[in-house]
Amino acid sequence: MIAIKVNTHFQLITAINLKLTIYKEYEADLYLDDATDFSGILPRLYKTNLFRKIYSLKTEIVIQNYFSSTNKLNFISHSLQVYQAALENIPYEICIFGLDNVSNKLFYYYLCNHQKDAPYVFILEEGATALVRNIIECTKSDQIDHDAFNEKSFQKHLKGIYLYHPEVYSVPKYDYSLYEIPQFSEKTIAILVEIYGNLSVPEEKYIYFEDPVLKGRAPTNDIEILNFISEFVGKQNIIIKLHPRTIVDRFSSLGYKVISQSNYPWEVIALTQNISDKILLSSFSTASYSGKYICNQNQISIFLFNLLNTHDLLYSYLPFKSFVNKLKLTLNSDGCLMYTPKSIEDLFQLLLYFRGIERGYLNNV
Repeated sequence: MIAIKVNTHFQLITAINLKLTIYKEYEADLYLDDATDFSGILPRLYKTNLFRKIYSLKTEIVIQNYFSSTNKLNFISHSLQVYQAALENIPYEICIFGLDNVSNKLFYYYLCNHQKDAPYVFILEEGATALVRNIIECTKSDQIDHDAFNEKSFQKHLKGIYLYHPEVYSVPKYDYSLYEIPQFSEKTIAILVEIYGNLSVPEEKYIYFEDPVLKGRAPTNDIEILNFISEFVGKQNIIIKLHPRTIVDRFSSLGYKVISQSNYPWEVIALTQNISDKILLSSFSTASYSGKYICNQNQISIFLFNLLNTHDLLYSYLPFKSFVNKLKLTLNSDGCLMYTPKSIEDLFQLLLYFRGIERGYLNNV
């Protein structure tokens, strides 16, 4: 029996892919965290019968209470009733987590406290951060006393991480295995469409993917950069894809068009429609390169992280530069599709270049 626990649509899509391939012979229960609103797809998700049981968990408040607790071991032992539904399904042999966050580790230890043998743990590729972080090293600063669990500690039962392109993983040293996620089959794509429905690719040539920026409260100059781009390409040619966890829409009042279904995964669009004529802009959003990275569709991605003043944790990891170089090799395997302008002048020259292509003056090579 497998427990799969996710908190984003991207993680859910990956989990569904694994369930239909590597784990097709296993029974699995699905746990959905409330970091994302999954309510819109739940009825259709149930109808697929992919999972034995599906649970919606209110974990955000649990994480807050855990960090404010003065006796964290006691909290793990007595204050995790949110996970009580799992007791009717244990023992689990395997836990597959969308990422190695505190919520998932608390869920793991809750299982350890209620079943004889600790389950083995696998982590899914969540996005760029998963490719530059050492999972074991991160346990040293997660405020969990892993040593107290002795042989059942998270570190000792972590088997590895599932990645779309293991060759892009940029952590220099690690003590777990890397496993490749299978490509999406026609059957998997059909089930994703059954769950999410159809959404047409936007008509606009430029699509800006917003980063979460601390749920809209962090200071960032992304709008200033976007305004610079819109002055050159025309605001009418740009549409915004809000981050699914965004609270405040900062763009509509400025005259930008916004994709109304912010929860709809871009990956489902990229798996079902042609996006090769689109230019995708972001600081370093996973969605802005996933079309090529996981859907094998050529698309142009311009990453603006060098121009932004948002101090995202992603950029602070030492392997980040190596990761960017490896990602370029993967995305540019069929032509120059990934760009990382280092200055406003670089960005201006890029926009000139793509305008030349659009008007037939140049060829994209």
